[in-house]
Amino acid sequence: MKIGMEQDPIEELDREEERVIAAAVHARFSGGDLKAALREFDRLAVTRIAMHQRVTSLCA
Repeated sequence: MKIGMEQDPIEELDREEERVIAAAVHARFSGGDLKAALREFDRLAVTRIAMHQRVTSLCA
């Protein structure tokens, strides 16, 4: 546990992606809602691309 440090948005996004991937695998093999899991994964991909673009523009 990190005390006094801010949450790293990339680490949080990584954890959220892991949860979405697990949900997609579960949906695919256990009859869950695969379309909803894939939509959520797509949303996370858009978020990651936007974060990358912001960082890239700050570094330029």
